[in-house]
Amino acid sequence: MKYLLILALIVCCCIPESSYSQLVEKDSLNQDKDTIVFWSKKRKLTWDDFKGIKKDTSFISLAESYTEIKMVPYLSKLNTYSYKVLACFHKDKSFTNNTSDYLLNHEQLHFDITELYARKIRQEIQVQESKSSYVDYLSLYNKKYKSYKLYQKLYDVETSHSTNFKMQKKWKEKIGSELEKLKKYE
Repeated sequence: MKYLLILALIVCCCIPESSYSQLVEKDSLNQDKDTIVFWSKKRKLTWDDFKGIKKDTSFISLAESYTEIKMVPYLSKLNTYSYKVLACFHKDKSFTNNTSDYLLNHEQLHFDITELYARKIRQEIQVQESKSSYVDYLSLYNKKYKSYKLYQKLYDVETSHSTNFKMQKKWKEKIGSELEKLKKYE
């Protein structure tokens, strides 16, 4: 336990401040269970999950999902250091002004994209851990996280924030296919 605490302090001291929100302790996940939904193929978002209040009124938005990829450090059975990667939806930061099923499906796909990139990170971690005893997890995470944020923006641009029905359908098929290809990293 003493060594785990020292390791946690070392990790916290070496991580840029912008990455703090992405690396969390396991206990804090239990505290957040009322405000965070972890991605699951069995549980889809509902409008009841959108409990936040819109703060920025400069942009007209009918709904907004606040999703992120969190990494939880742990020691494996072999006493090696690794991360559990989680796709998270924050209820208290997500909001809606509309409750159409179509818009909810658009927001669900944002969450599905989050899981897609969580799987890509899990895959890369597994590949790197099999190659070397040292893995620069933070660098790996930051590289994939940048791609994830760009992909989320591209999704909104190409679907015109859900109003382009043809593109919305294409994205749904595309993300479904990509999730299936990375199923073993679920």
